[in-house]
Amino acid sequence: MIGPLLVFDFDQTIADLNTDVEVQKLHPEGKIPETSEIHKLYDKTGWTDYMGAVFKLLHSHNISKDQILELMGSLQFTPGMVELLKTSVEEHNAKIIIISDSNSVFIEHILEYNGLKHLVDAVFTNPAEWGEEGLTIKPYHHQVECELSTQNLCKEKIRNIF
Repeated sequence: MIGPLLVFDFDQTIADLNTDVEVQKLHPEGKIPETSEIHKLYDKTGWTDYMGAVFKLLHSHNISKDQILELMGSLQFTPGMVELLKTSVEEHNAKIIIISDSNSVFIEHILEYNGLKHLVDAVFTNPAEWGEEGLTIKPYHHQVECELSTQNLCKEKIRNIF
């Protein structure tokens, strides 16, 4: 029997907090300073360019991969979410996909760290990877036709795949 298809965002839906906001708290000042030029990137070029600059800034302050992954592993799930995911898959044969403006490193690590990766059939998010300069991120795709979504990820386009 084919079960339902469940589609979730990640930040503030599966994870109780926003991963991109939480990682910024690793900056030595506890946040990206308001005077930082990085803030202008969000207005000019969008979320992934902004987060790419955040990751570079954290790397320049010697924030390590281990520190970032430790933080991601410590984030809590929205109350009841773990039970919902497990019950949906185990008892109702649900297929679960995540469509998120976060990034692949954060989502995969959090799911794996908490033993939930096997419950998720697909993740559509901005690809990220570790390199010599820390964490880098790229847009999932580029779109301009949907004004309700960011240019780097149109959830409607992804939903239509299914």
